Amino acid sequence: MASLARINGLPAMILATQGAGYADWVVQDARSLGGWMGINPWEGDWTKFTAAGIWSSGRVVHDGDPDTGLVYEGAAGADAWFDSWFWPQASRCPGIKVWRGPNEPPCWDADDARSINAFFVRLAGRFHARGLELIGFEWPTWHPDFQFWQYMGEALMAVDYLGRHCYSLSEPWFDPNDRNSAYRLVEDVKRIRELGFRVPPCIVSETGLDRGGDPVNDGWRARGVSAPDYVTHLWRFLIELADLVPELVGIATFVWLSTGWPSFDIDQTTSYLMVQKKPSGWTQPGELPPITSAYIDSTIQHRFVINEDAALSRTIRAAGHQIGSNEFDHVNDSQGNCIAARQYSFREGRWYLWEWRAGRPCYVVWSGLATRS
Repeated sequence: MASLARINGLPAMILATQGAGYADWVVQDARSLGGWMGINPWEGDWTKFTAAGIWSSGRVVHDGDPDTGLVYEGAAGADAWFDSWFWPQASRCPGIKVWRGPNEPPCWDADDARSINAFFVRLAGRFHARGLELIGFEWPTWHPDFQFWQYMGEALMAVDYLGRHCYSLSEPWFDPNDRNSAYRLVEDVKRIRELGFRVPPCIVSETGLDRGGDPVNDGWRARGVSAPDYVTHLWRFLIELADLVPELVGIATFVWLSTGWPSFDIDQTTSYLMVQKKPSGWTQPGELPPITSAYIDSTIQHRFVINEDAALSRTIRAAGHQIGSNEFDHVNDSQGNCIAARQYSFREGRWYLWEWRAGRPCYVVWSGLATRS
């Protein structure tokens, strides 16, 4: 199965399950949203997802996560984790090729960071030898301190995905200015770039509203947030984080099929809303046709409506360009309001593709020579 990637410019909203009652609606919604993450998937019919061609990943969970401490034993810990904790269970699901590493290892100092680096370098090698892909790190929301990335360049090169948890811990929910919790990945990637290290494809493998980790009292259902509002928060978070982190390929909200986390549970009705409010995303700019005499003649037959007062039109004219198309690739939020669009312009023998997003200046995202035969 292909690695997880953006579709029409947007990351997947991965359907993450805790229990194993994989009803047909769960599989259908996972297909619509773009992927599935399962906990101990051998406890249910995991083949429903892989047979449907859905990007699928698993996590081996032991009560209390006692295996997480092995990350501090470096390469030896990776061998012990793979041989004793992971492979005896994961081998029961041969069709699942992507797995998460140990859950939420804290990183308190440079020694921890060095050990974690050695652990994931070795673990990635063990995974790859079995034809598997590794979602590494799996940081808790507040770890690591950004300075510790300097010790993990080899692990960043080795893992297939950088995984981290990004919960929104207080109001305003999913505040883009909150770079310590919900949007912490932005600062991770910024620091990794500054160090000159590889930024792997990124997956937010757990997110949601979480006041303090209590299964009954701290999730979205216990915070007075309605299902429609919660879904709106989640899609806005995905769109805005995707804009800030180009390497982001997926976000997984905790959790469908809850087993003991009732205030976090996403039921069938909420899941339906998630699918219905999925943004349309972007289409990728393709090659424009050659500007031949026949092409010019054909364009004379067509007219398009230009909104002279729209931000894109104003910006294009102010830049001294000729407007080359109507607006297209509109993206709407859950309330039906347009929050992004694109438009072509033409100037001095080149086509330009402009992009507008609500609250931000318009900018060029692509250009190419216009040719004549």
